[in-house]
Amino acid sequence: MDKHTSDTFRKRIENFSYHYKYHTIAAICLLLLVSSLGYTLIEGQIAKSNEANKAPADLDIMLFGNYQEEDFSSIEQRVQKSFPNWERIHIRLVYVPNQVNATEDMANFQQGQIAIKENKPDIYIFDLDYFKRFVEDGPFLSLEQLALPSSVTLLFHQKESDTKEHPYGLDLSDHPLFSGLAIASASKIAVIREDGDNRSHAEALFKELYKETY
Repeated sequence: MDKHTSDTFRKRIENFSYHYKYHTIAAICLLLLVSSLGYTLIEGQIAKSNEANKAPADLDIMLFGNYQEEDFSSIEQRVQKSFPNWERIHIRLVYVPNQVNATEDMANFQQGQIAIKENKPDIYIFDLDYFKRFVEDGPFLSLEQLALPSSVTLLFHQKESDTKEHPYGLDLSDHPLFSGLAIASASKIAVIREDGDNRSHAEALFKELYKETY
């Protein structure tokens, strides 16, 4: 390639970069977002397939919010200590950022929306921000019928269709069930899904949480 051809080629590259720089950046960001969402969907389908091969859980718990990934086996062991007849407790984490500031955040937020629609756990544990977002339309059980001890902290909400507020969330932010975990200091609001497959087990756990020393 002679010098004239080289200079012409370089000028074309520079001209393209000048006029289409932002288009190129936007296209790359879009490609990364689509790739991330595709990977998330495939990963979710694999997880669902693996889960289907296991025995049905006696209690299904979903942590949903701005929580970091960690090992929740200690929670499973502590709960099974209180309910030795339960064969399996399933705990999953859906990390969802409270603010969407980047492509990765957007992918995690989209994953969270998919998880809420496609899964039906017995208990959700939300951070405070997501509890407030979902309590209006979520199929959550009013906790007043459980006769929980007066020492518990409940979160109330009055839905548009109600004439008064009801307790839907149980504040577990400082509960020793989570001791030793990174999320121990995070806000944790537990709610019971009223149409969950193991609703009676979820109610039993809520009652037991303040009887046992974890």
